[in-house]
Amino acid sequence: MKRAGGVLFALCLTLFSLGIAIFAVSYDTDSYHAFQQEHAIVEATGKNQDDLDKVNADIVRYLKTGEPILMTRNFGERECAHMTDVFSLFSLARLLCLLSVAGAAALLIFRKKERNPVSASASLCSQAVVFVLLIILAFFAWTQWDTLFTTFHHIFFRNDLWLLNPETDLMIQMMPTPFFVGLAKGIAVRFIVLCLLGQGLWFLAGHRREEGSLV
Repeated sequence: MKRAGGVLFALCLTLFSLGIAIFAVSYDTDSYHAFQQEHAIVEATGKNQDDLDKVNADIVRYLKTGEPILMTRNFGERECAHMTDVFSLFSLARLLCLLSVAGAAALLIFRKKERNPVSASASLCSQAVVFVLLIILAFFAWTQWDTLFTTFHHIFFRNDLWLLNPETDLMIQMMPTPFFVGLAKGIAVRFIVLCLLGQGLWFLAGHRREEGSLV
């Protein structure tokens, strides 16, 4: 039963770390700006950088609040409809993030109070499995990005609104393939760091100093 706590902690930590990593990258308007400067998005969209920065800010605010006007004043009907789906996905991610951090915190407190805390191996092994899967996913993304991107959208969206026209739709002009590749890299790095920090907390919470045991 105690080992199940380690596995459950790893699951909660994984969900929480993934959520925070996604939010940190998706809400970073500075990275949007840097990408647009590097990839000449001004030329692709016909807008100046000040206008793009305003759109960037609206996108981030929309992901946080879901206010329709933030999208309708920038994008067409199809793009707005897709962003409604994206906001729903972000709302679910926020809920899972809150539940997972609450679960992880409760497990940490319980582990700290245990007289004979179980070895950290169960949590570490579970986290290692997650990292192995991440490595496999990263390799697949490196070699088959378009397939992975399409599969992701088929799994999380029940329509084809995400299929936009780069000739006419501002959203896909602002967010071509390299944009999403950059997002994925940023999320992966933050996810790994947060998971390692969380596992460190799990280790410290169960460390029996009086015995000098690595539990």
